[in-house]
Amino acid sequence: MQVTGKVRGVLKKLNKTYGGSIIKESDMVVSTLNKFKLFCENHSISKSEQDKFRVFVPYNIQMP
Repeated sequence: MQVTGKVRGVLKKLNKTYGGSIIKESDMVVSTLNKFKLFCENHSISKSEQDKFRVFVPYNIQMP
């Protein structure tokens, strides 16, 4: 199985590498889960489509 994804936007082009984790909905903490649910509501993503999404959580909390 190969990991794939779409870049939704680039805020600022940086030549840096960021470390973090890619997590699924069942592994999210409450604060991240609330933000994910709000994102899904704002972008009209159905419950069945949410299983296809993963969230990147950076190790550096200062990264937006």
